[in-house]
Amino acid sequence: MRRGREGRDTVAASGEKVETIIGPGTHIEGVLRTKSGLRVEGSIEGKIFSESDVVIGESGRVQTDIEAENLTVAGEIRGDVKVRGRLTLLSTGRLFGAATPGTLIVEPGAIWQGESRMETKDGDGGQGRNQRRGGLLGRAPEASPERGGAAEAAAAQEQP
Repeated sequence: MRRGREGRDTVAASGEKVETIIGPGTHIEGVLRTKSGLRVEGSIEGKIFSESDVVIGESGRVQTDIEAENLTVAGEIRGDVKVRGRLTLLSTGRLFGAATPGTLIVEPGAIWQGESRMETKDGDGGQGRNQRRGGLLGRAPEASPERGGAAEAAAAQEQP
């Protein structure tokens, strides 16, 4: 992994290069839009829209809503996040707000207060995923001596 002058990672978790770094001691208010990777070690109030990866470093503090491809949180976010790919809360990360990730990874020690909605590509909130995996919901139990034999299994299959 490449490191910048101050020893901070210059490559996001996805392997994409971080082009923009908001350093410690820097405070930004407003809307931040970027097409490239972003790392925040300072503070931001407003909104962040990224077509790429966003990393909130350990010293990063943001009070903002974030939309990104992938988001890694080692610092603190107060706001809602919408992540098309992977949301990773590292052990030092804190998220106070709602999250809508494609994939969610939470390390032990991370703090998250909020709600989550996991969406599939067709936007059905995960309902279609279970049906496409073979309809595992509502299946009758298989016949086995431990479950009462074939008669009980047949009766279970007759129920609507």
